[in-house]
Amino acid sequence: MTTEENKVEFRGTSLDLISVDDTFYFRCTKCGKCCKERDDIILSPYDLYRMAKYLGKEIEDIINSYTRWHIGESSKLPIVMMRMRGEKRTCPFLDKHKCRIHEAKPAVCALFPLGRIAQENGDIRYLIQPIFCGGHDKRQTVREWIAEFGLEESEAWFRTWQETIVPLVRRVNEIYVKVSEMVMHQLEEVLFITIYLAYSMDEPIIPQFQRNIAKMDEMLTCLEELLEENDTREEKD
Repeated sequence: MTTEENKVEFRGTSLDLISVDDTFYFRCTKCGKCCKERDDIILSPYDLYRMAKYLGKEIEDIINSYTRWHIGESSKLPIVMMRMRGEKRTCPFLDKHKCRIHEAKPAVCALFPLGRIAQENGDIRYLIQPIFCGGHDKRQTVREWIAEFGLEESEAWFRTWQETIVPLVRRVNEIYVKVSEMVMHQLEEVLFITIYLAYSMDEPIIPQFQRNIAKMDEMLTCLEELLEENDTREEKD
């Protein structure tokens, strides 16, 4: 995805970016098409937290039962995705054209047909995805659509996530080229636990995420210092 000030390149198509008070036309007809043949439902810690809380489970239970995860090729960070089922690759929460976790569905699902990006200046902008479902006779602002799904807090989360992940990706990539495969796998495990699992359902997630990242920052700093010392010793030798 590439962006200009008011345009975004999305899956080979140039789309206009809109703001939270801009309007768009869409009405969900509960056809279920957006819940099938999907391999791109990425779940954030915020999504997993809301799903776990809604279902009365722990995040680890949600991950084990409904998701798959891998290490991003370019980010080198764990990426958690919804694990679709059957030949039609159907969401595990789709039941007779209705979402069983509608009130706590992942942000990427709740926002549909909208997409969301963070620009370099920190502004959050939206795009209307090219779609071939639903009705186009209902007019609403982006803000109204977000409020309908109780996603106001997700805006604060999305901004916090973007501000954190960009520098984290840079640091982790710099470390990866200097460590052994064993250390790499150990780091991946620590990243997965710290970013996705280490949360209490009794506290808001954003402060917990910020504390987790602060601990991760300390650990990465120690590792960077050890690697720097090793580089210095090798130069002297």
